[in-house]
Amino acid sequence: MPVPLGDLTDLPATTRMLLAADGSTTALLEALLRAPLTAVIDRQETHTANSVPVPLREKLRTARGGGYVHRHSRLVTPSNQVVSINLVLLPRQEADALLPPGQRPLGRHLTGNRLSAGREALGRFTAHWPPRSGLERCVGKDYLIHLRSGARIYVRELFNPGLVPTTPN
Repeated sequence: MPVPLGDLTDLPATTRMLLAADGSTTALLEALLRAPLTAVIDRQETHTANSVPVPLREKLRTARGGGYVHRHSRLVTPSNQVVSINLVLLPRQEADALLPPGQRPLGRHLTGNRLSAGREALGRFTAHWPPRSGLERCVGKDYLIHLRSGARIYVRELFNPGLVPTTPN
């Protein structure tokens, strides 16, 4: 279960910058790692609006009866090292236009097609890497991507602690 992370001062500088940034996480990770990243889709399912907690549903502003595409993905390096594990919720009725083709990361697709209008940070937190294992502490963040259409996309990212450290070196 994620634990909110308020003070970032004890984290390494690169981790603080990644968590505080309100722009493209993929671009920042590529600069940090000096490598291009691709997306690997692990699972993608359509769910009803009721499957999303009410506070998040209100932030997403989904119309009554609307549903979501739940997309579980990973960003990976050219050598297939996992950089982040991601959950994306997006409006089902706009999924065809919003979902990128192939292994293109979502943010790059939205920006390249001029679909996004900005991001809104929701929180920063610590969790376990890999999820549910309890083996290693990692950091993550979640945010909304505001689209030019008026719709919103929810993104939650967990970062590999071997690449995005949680303690100073």
